Amino acid sequence: FPVTISEGGAAQTAEGSTFPIASYKYEKKSASSKKTAVYAKITEEMIEDVDFIQSEVQSEIMTDIPLKIDAQLLTGDGTGENHLGILAQATAFAKPTGFDALTAPNNFDVLRAALLQIQVEQFYPTAIVLHPADAANMQLLKDAENRYLPIPFVGADGRYFGIPVVTNTGMPVGQFLIGDFTKANLFVNRDMTIRFWDQVGTDPIDDLMTVTGSMRGIFRIKGPDKKAFVKGTFSTAITAITAA
Repeated sequence: FPVTISEGGAAQTAEGSTFPIASYKYEKKSASSKKTAVYAKITEEMIEDVDFIQSEVQSEIMTDIPLKIDAQLLTGDGTGENHLGILAQATAFAKPTGFDALTAPNNFDVLRAALLQIQVEQFYPTAIVLHPADAANMQLLKDAENRYLPIPFVGADGRYFGIPVVTNTGMPVGQFLIGDFTKANLFVNRDMTIRFWDQVGTDPIDDLMTVTGSMRGIFRIKGPDKKAFVKGTFSTAITAITAA
């Protein structure tokens, strides 16, 4: 039963006065665990001849599954066995009320406006997600004489406006995602599980072993918390904040 609407809230209350009321609307929803899985085959000879082969295969699986889950939590469309990812739930960028339109704004101006869009909704952004190409291009701005421009709001630690920047190739080039990622939660029903089987199908007579890996979980963002995430396309957002 996730909260979809909240009204009222806490307030300063005088001695002997009635407490202020807060009301919450709950909407009944169901969510099933989504399983991410993979398997591999290795020969008994490989196990006998290569000391590290079991740990090597296990390492590959333990890398493959988290990468798939990472992609799902970012871009999953919620259909079938897919998680409903953050991009599918994030709020579209819109110039925040009170943000002054700018002359010749750039990508950094867009990000600052998007941060404000989240902040006015009483959320604190914890990360900016960009494609690596966009992050690189934004740090290499030059003036008309081909000199690199100092960027005062990029820290030595790579943060923009004090917010950590996370690069992810799952983000389309030219787009951005900013949010309070504490509001997105993956509830794990089954931790990463690696198993070795020697009785699968014809494995015994083929002298093979099957290695399986799986993980199950439910990903959730509460309805009101969707405003904690803002997504957009730089070119469209630049137009939105450009002074007429």
